[in-house]
Amino acid sequence: MAILYKNQTNQPKDIMRIELIKDNKLRFLDLLLLGDQQENRVNKYLDYDDLFALYDNDLKSVC
Repeated sequence: MAILYKNQTNQPKDIMRIELIKDNKLRFLDLLLLGDQQENRVNKYLDYDDLFALYDNDLKSVC
């Protein structure tokens, strides 16, 4: 998913995207621990829940 806008040259410019993360979810562990400080609980829900990452030029958030 991406949010697009047109710049002054009327070309669409990607400014924000949301990605569904399917593999290697633990690479986001540092950010996930900000919301839940118990790593064993984070590991439990990573197995069965969806993980999304928000990018706006670079990684901004995960949920």
